[in-house]
Parts: sequence; structure tokens; C-alpha cells
Amino acid sequence: MPNARFLLERTGLEQPFQGQATDIGLEVANMKLMNDKMNKELSMLTGQTPQKINEDMRRNFYLSSEEAVRYGLIDKVLLPAARKRSTT
Repeated sequence: MPNARFLLERTGLEQPFQGQATDIGLEVANMKLMNDKMNKELSMLTGQTPQKINEDMRRNFYLSSEEAVRYGLIDKVLLPAARKRSTT
């Protein structure tokens, strides 16, 4: 789809952390572990370095379909087939 947009974002930032400092520390450590794992997987899939992915995902990272191809996130952009006119 040529008009598609892609968004890469860190996990675990949907809701603010609440509770005791120990609980917040555990949540932050778990969130960092999950983000590091996701960055490593994205690195293997896209060919980008983990440092580049980490840098790109400091904020929401939007890509057009062509940018996603160049980034290595998708293989190609699919275009709809040309429609044939009905002769009836």
C-alpha cells in the first residue's frame, strides 16, 4: 500500500508508573529489558544497528511506505492492480 504509514515506538510508555519507588524501579527495569529485546530483534530483521534503532526510537518514529523499504522494515510496497473497465 503506497499510502501506508509506519510507526515505531518504545513499549511500556502507555501509562505513567505509580506506586512505591521499588515497584517503579522494577517496572522501569522490565520496560528497558523489553525495549532492548525489541531493538535487537528489529536490528536483526532490518539490518540497522541496535544503536541506530535506539536513536530512531527515542521519539515516535514515522516512516512512509518507501522509507520503510529503505529502512528494511518491509520488503516492498504492493500496488493495487489496474482495474479493467466493464464493457456492458
